[in-house]
Amino acid sequence: MIKYSKIFFINIIILIIIFFITEIAISIFKPNHLIRDNELGWKLRPNYKKDKTEKDFYDQTYNVRFEVNSSGIVEVGDKKDKSISILILGDSFSLDPYVSKEKMWYGILQNELKKKFKKNITINVIGAGGYGSLQEYLLMKKLNLNNDLVILQFCSNDFDNNILEIERINGSINQYSRRPYLDSKNEIYYDQSLLSKLLRTEFLGESRILNKILFWYGNNKNPNEINNELKNRSYYITKIILKKIRSLHPDNNFFIFNCEYSDNRWEKLAKETNFIPILENSKNLQKAKKNNLKIYYSDGGHYNELGQEIMGLSIARNKQLLDAIRLIINK
Repeated sequence: MIKYSKIFFINIIILIIIFFITEIAISIFKPNHLIRDNELGWKLRPNYKKDKTEKDFYDQTYNVRFEVNSSGIVEVGDKKDKSISILILGDSFSLDPYVSKEKMWYGILQNELKKKFKKNITINVIGAGGYGSLQEYLLMKKLNLNNDLVILQFCSNDFDNNILEIERINGSINQYSRRPYLDSKNEIYYDQSLLSKLLRTEFLGESRILNKILFWYGNNKNPNEINNELKNRSYYITKIILKKIRSLHPDNNFFIFNCEYSDNRWEKLAKETNFIPILENSKNLQKAKKNNLKIYYSDGGHYNELGQEIMGLSIARNKQLLDAIRLIINK
């Protein structure tokens, strides 16, 4: 019995050593584009650069270059004194490294606006994959960037991301364990379960192996029906957060669009929070899907280069956005 206990103990020690060596090797040779953050949960890694080959849903390969500057911002365009500056808030549809920044929707947008107005256009993109609205607000407040207008890349799952009770039912623990939430008294709080507290510690929070396991588990959970009370509360909380985002630069124009089209409540939300909705994007994505265009990245949910192009061109042709830029030019 003692012999078997000793063998078991030795095997555990060996597994722990292998785990630590693997973690160290991954962190050195394949660093993640995300890092842990005490307030936000996670954020883009500053000064991150990565060249890689990606594959879309249709088995077509293409090259990707992903770059983040020293402030944790993805920049498109040349910074010049007389450039028009646009701030974009987004999640994985804008800030996961699926497509090179010049071919992301905001790269297409920057190029189209530059050609149309013959002006320097600088776009700063902030956020991170998996972000909810509160994280976008806190990051925008922290960076305090001076931009001429703001575009919020919304996603229907933001409603769920903004309320812990829904995330515990259908969310991924590697996100809701770290994500900040807003309560009914406008106070920020975090999930206080023991596992969540452990996942917010430095080592476990940075563990690539553990995060990969948790991500896989979260993606393979069967979704459950959410009752109307929780849906209404998530809408209410999201509305409060968008008003907070809007209040950071009350004199600027704020635009919003949905990166997909499963929940039309965002249009009502835009009106109630003084955001200008860009409707062309959802319509054109639906049309592309109906016409069986090959628009998806390998996960079948995010967009490949063609999908990103459709989004960028849709936004670049929005009349209210173009009118707002003309006003900025003529000031």
